[in-house]
Amino acid sequence: MTRSVRTSLVSSFSSAILVCSLGVVVVVDAALDAATDAPTDAPPLVCNAPTMNCNGACVNTTNSEEFCGNCTTACTGGRVCTTSACACPTITIPATLSGGIGAELQGFLLGSSEISGDALIIALDPTMTTLAQGYPMTEANLGTLPTAGFGVGVDLLAMTADASFAATAGTLTITKICRATPNAFPPDGGVMGTLTNARFSAVDGLLQGNPVIVPGGCTIPATGTIASISFSLGNVGCGI
Repeated sequence: MTRSVRTSLVSSFSSAILVCSLGVVVVVDAALDAATDAPTDAPPLVCNAPTMNCNGACVNTTNSEEFCGNCTTACTGGRVCTTSACACPTITIPATLSGGIGAELQGFLLGSSEISGDALIIALDPTMTTLAQGYPMTEANLGTLPTAGFGVGVDLLAMTADASFAATAGTLTITKICRATPNAFPPDGGVMGTLTNARFSAVDGLLQGNPVIVPGGCTIPATGTIASISFSLGNVGCGI
């Protein structure tokens, strides 16, 4: 019997302590003190094109998802900033993906040879995933492992992406899992399998393991589905 699990890929908590210190107030002659305490104005921030001063920082608004074209427009729903305008990404996912790295975060793997870039993401629980079984990718199953996603502009170190998508159509089949060595660096886990008749929909929270569909968001592909994606991600040399 196959069990399902809903889990966060990354969980982190931080706390801040605000310390107020009490000082001694010294009363001095106001006239003498004025010259000493007069504030010095900071020089104005100067931003050179194509950057703009957005909230006190020089931002390249031609390709910033947060400030696209100006300081008030943010790209949402899977859209990315291209030449100062938000638009759905035009991406063709290859039929065969290999390489990449694996991380022991509930089987989180990137189909990229770098720590950043566009990436196919396969999330699974190695102890609860049945090999050669077809798992349906549907909106109702979002966040239930195993699952598949795609990230545009993924930064593995920061765990961010310019745009995130989750498979909401298709069938995911895992044919091989190689467990990662605990604390190995670089991560040495791996997985093989296929994703057929797939379609990816824009979501929020993909890298946190809590994907939520964005209404009216972009899809990959824009129409139809991807017939087949074969993937061999990370180290799949176990048992060979």
